[in-house]
Amino acid sequence: MTDDSMRITPIGGCGEFGKNLTLYMYKGSVYVVDCGVKFAEVWQPGIMGLIANFDQVFAAYGAPTAYLLTHGHEDHIGALPLFYEDWPAPLYTTAWTMELIKIKFEKYRLSFKSKTHVVKGGDKITFADELCVEWLTMNHSIPMTCSLLISTPKLRIFHSGDFKFDPDPPYEQPTEVKALQRLRPIDLLLVDSTNSAAPGDSLSEKTVREPLRAYLRGDHPRIFLTTFASNLWRLLQVIEIAQELGKRVYACSRAIETSLEIGARLGLYDADRYRVTVITKTTRRIAADQAVVLVSGCQGERFSTLASIVSDRVRACALGADDLVLFSSRPIPGNELAIIKLCERIKERGARVVSVREDRGIHVSGHAHSQDIKNLIEVLAPKTLMPVHGNYSHLDGVQKLNCEAQVFMPTNGDLFELSQAGLKPLASEPVDDLYIDAESLVPLSFRTMKSRVRLGESGLCEVVGVIDKRNRNWLLPPHISNMTGIIEDDGIAALRQRVKDALREQLHSTDFANQTIAQVNNTVRIMFRRQVNLYVGKKTFVTSNVVEV
Repeated sequence: MTDDSMRITPIGGCGEFGKNLTLYMYKGSVYVVDCGVKFAEVWQPGIMGLIANFDQVFAAYGAPTAYLLTHGHEDHIGALPLFYEDWPAPLYTTAWTMELIKIKFEKYRLSFKSKTHVVKGGDKITFADELCVEWLTMNHSIPMTCSLLISTPKLRIFHSGDFKFDPDPPYEQPTEVKALQRLRPIDLLLVDSTNSAAPGDSLSEKTVREPLRAYLRGDHPRIFLTTFASNLWRLLQVIEIAQELGKRVYACSRAIETSLEIGARLGLYDADRYRVTVITKTTRRIAADQAVVLVSGCQGERFSTLASIVSDRVRACALGADDLVLFSSRPIPGNELAIIKLCERIKERGARVVSVREDRGIHVSGHAHSQDIKNLIEVLAPKTLMPVHGNYSHLDGVQKLNCEAQVFMPTNGDLFELSQAGLKPLASEPVDDLYIDAESLVPLSFRTMKSRVRLGESGLCEVVGVIDKRNRNWLLPPHISNMTGIIEDDGIAALRQRVKDALREQLHSTDFANQTIAQVNNTVRIMFRRQVNLYVGKKTFVTSNVVEV
């Protein structure tokens, strides 16, 4: 590695949605751009989400010099409180994102072990090794989103983060696309590929106003609207429309309350003008007339407010037969089934459901469509291009835009070196995922996660026994002490006896004299697994706990 070169490795976010994390290494320093979590999939029971194994990352590349966070979505900041105590470093991000991080740290009872720095669009931070980071305000579906210009005396990298070009955003300034020309020459562009398959220009956030107005002006007793809680722009538009129509707005979601509180605190809107009544546990049933209720649950989450309302667990908001539920959002890949199930439950209650499946106009994405990506590439004219933030097909969509730049298709763990001669791949060192338990927040390895899944699929058979330490005779022959999830309870006693009878002779004829207790347990485990499998017709998870006395 030469003095003027930089090494780059995307640890997450390539070939997957979520877990966005990129390392920039320069003159011995390690700069971490974003620290996201990936939402758990259906086959991962009891898991909150997945993060990179940061011990493995920093052992390979060195301790972090600084964390540079582009915006406050979970797939960009969600992992931070789960590893920060072990790997503290100064933190740089915008005011909105910093507020969200502070809330997370309070929840996990963490303290900042290094300095935090609130930045805004236009700020430049120069580090001791002459690496400079400029923060550039971009439009997205969450306030205070920034792209990063990472430059050294001889190299310039544009890290787009999540973005889109909105020509007329409702509550923030539009990104001046042509103004980005001043950033040239760009040696490398890392670009958001999420919507690379969507044709044309991105739609403005303002375009949802009239479609939403058409539903809010209806004669439904109550209208429940769910969207991403962090999308302050959507929330403000709904509040504004409802007030214009003479309706009262309620918030029944802690996440939505948080967004509104942060927005008011940072001066992004006037709380006296945008009045919202917060529903608490003591709130009496709201009147079924002219009410708009903002709720969480747009991704079908089991414990969301919307799911609780459908299950009659929210006293103030019973779902009525003539109510309307609006999903002003799109499904995050992997959540489709959960959303469909929630919608079906709502319909069973007699309420009407409208989502983007019925009316695409009630939601617009915060990610750049293909033409926006083209426009960014054209205005920056990068020498090399690396699509990130998406599945392979999304990354490939950027590659198919036929730009003049040389395109590199990364996978997680690929290591690249950037110099004035260009970008070249060096190696690939995939990083293990850790599975975060939803209750304990303990990180689990893939092996442990696989065991958990196997237990759920195969059931558990526990075997106990006692063997004489000296002569290896059985003091208490091995037997099944417990069976869970294999057969119905009323059949366990019969199965236990059949296995006991089948193994009686084999246990006494097997020579255990020269086996350690670990070997004894392994032999017994295999014996019982074979017999249980023979009777139930499936490979069961068997544990053996034979002790010697």
